[in-house]
Amino acid sequence: MASGGADRPAGDAHAGVHADLSAAARCWAQLDLESLRPRLDEEGLKIAEYQEEAVANRRKLAESTKEFRRTIDKDNAVAKACGNLLRQYQEEIDRLTKRSKHGEVAFLHLYQKLFEAPDPAPALAAAFETASHATDLEAQCRRLALELAEYKAESTLLKNQDHTIRKLEDKVGVCR
Repeated sequence: MASGGADRPAGDAHAGVHADLSAAARCWAQLDLESLRPRLDEEGLKIAEYQEEAVANRRKLAESTKEFRRTIDKDNAVAKACGNLLRQYQEEIDRLTKRSKHGEVAFLHLYQKLFEAPDPAPALAAAFETASHATDLEAQCRRLALELAEYKAESTLLKNQDHTIRKLEDKVGVCR
């Protein structure tokens, strides 16, 4: 019996494995990893390009902010409000940058794993075919076992009839 289904008959366990393999094979075939890889390559290159742009833009923004703060009158209420507003924008930019980096790292990690991994679709399709064939062979084996049991019962019946005929022939031979 298959693991996870100790109370399940072998046929049910095989049907579950068969269904799981079928679903996995369909999913990976639809994903089409081989045609997805070039798109992932493009996205990875864009991420690297955007990261470089972001670093340069943040430096420019930091310099502009420092220059702005140097040029404004610190005692002016509007300048204080602008300073607070700039600080809030900077905090939000920092949060967005952190979130962006987290997403980029996750994407690049997943991309690396997918790039290195072989496409499982052909192996899953082959396993599905093998499981289908095994299921067919098990059904054929059960049918043959039933047929053999029927032949054995018939053979036993014929042997009993043969034994009965010999007894009757012996009785007839004695009576003559």
